[in-house]
Amino acid sequence: MTQRPVRILLIEDSEADTILATRVLQQFDVDIETANDAEAAERLLFEQGLRPELILLDLSLPGVHGLDVLRKIKNDARTQDVKVVIVTGNEAEQIAMKAYNLRCDGIVHKPITLDSVRELLRKMRDEE
Repeated sequence: MTQRPVRILLIEDSEADTILATRVLQQFDVDIETANDAEAAERLLFEQGLRPELILLDLSLPGVHGLDVLRKIKNDARTQDVKVVIVTGNEAEQIAMKAYNLRCDGIVHKPITLDSVRELLRKMRDEE
């Protein structure tokens, strides 16, 4: 039985990080949408009705903190069940605790690697 591609929304403002993450993600059976800021992500999710299985969310977005985006995603009935994994270069334990309190589904440290994506996708498929 063939599994369908996992639909991923990558919310990342750095063009270099977006290119790197996309190259890594393309090694797997995924469909990738990207948004370079919170506004673009909200348009995709709340206006255009995009329903990814996984959102990779950078914490350092222009004009708004990624935790605020996470809060909005998890508090909206249309998107509350979407898995959201925080992508950060920040190792701060306080940020991790805040993210988990807001119901994030995991944290991946930059740069995104083949191993980290493989583990995320394995966990998602195990939970289906």
